[in-house]
Amino acid sequence: MWGSCRILFLIALIAPCSAFSATFPQLALGGGYESVIIVANTSSESEFDQAAFRLRTGSNEKWDGTWRCNGEPITRHEYLFAIPAQGTRKFVLSADQLQVGYLELGYINKNGDWLPDPPFAVSFFYVLRNGSGSLIDSTGIPSAMENQSRYILPVERSDGISTGLAMVPASAGTTVEITLLDRDGAKVKRQAYQLKGHVAQFVEELIEGVPESFVGSVLLAGSGPIYVTVLRMNVSGGVVQLTSVPVTPIS
Repeated sequence: MWGSCRILFLIALIAPCSAFSATFPQLALGGGYESVIIVANTSSESEFDQAAFRLRTGSNEKWDGTWRCNGEPITRHEYLFAIPAQGTRKFVLSADQLQVGYLELGYINKNGDWLPDPPFAVSFFYVLRNGSGSLIDSTGIPSAMENQSRYILPVERSDGISTGLAMVPASAGTTVEITLLDRDGAKVKRQAYQLKGHVAQFVEELIEGVPESFVGSVLLAGSGPIYVTVLRMNVSGGVVQLTSVPVTPIS
């Protein structure tokens, strides 16, 4: 069970994200995983010209193969939709074969241009099911913060517990200095990481020398803005619990 869950945090090289309304740096479909997205149009005047999900994998490659949105088979990497003024829509994304990547949610005008800051309110959930389709776990994931380059986040590692960290740079070649602090704030390890694209790993894979039993924090300091998502995973007695961990921007 542990091995099947760690697939969420495989390394992939993904090109930096563009300016979208919402960026979710980690997406898994298939192999028991699906994603639920609820989008509300906060405008009281009109519906979107056109909005879209865009799924990417690899080095900014299009999503490979067939996935589904609300049961509808999709072979392209974008799914277009419209929502009436102050309306809300729910989308369930799934697939048969496990694939990981990231998701962008954006607004397209009538000329086909992707525009920032549409009137979206968004909820995003990871869902994990067993082989018979019964629910194992569900956790809400916030969209990544924009225009932030420095963060602090709590981390834990012990038997059956680990913390996963996903990062996507806003521009290629961003360097991130990663500092691991123990429970008393003392520095355990500091190392620099060149972000050429998307990176997603458990903290003990990302940073060398994390003790097998550890509670502390990680400081992230990027040379430019980075998108960050963090999940705490707890596996016990065959039960999996994924929990979104807040990341706090610091000056």
